[in-house]
Amino acid sequence: MEIFHHYYVNDDPQVVSGEHEVHRNICLSLAFARSKTYLGFYADCQKALEKAGTIYKKVTRCSFCCQENSQP
Repeated sequence: MEIFHHYYVNDDPQVVSGEHEVHRNICLSLAFARSKTYLGFYADCQKALEKAGTIYKKVTRCSFCCQENSQP
């Protein structure tokens, strides 16, 4: 059984890289985002990254909540 999560992209890019981070709704880093865009309800971060890529040119996954093998 797959576990789905709500995903958001931070509208403020990272200072050094200019990338917009994708987060699960439960991520503590997301709480500090001044502005965020809802991406949808997905079983994995890859789909959320693809959606974020339609909004921003440079996107990346959060190293805390969107790791390849992160737990639900």
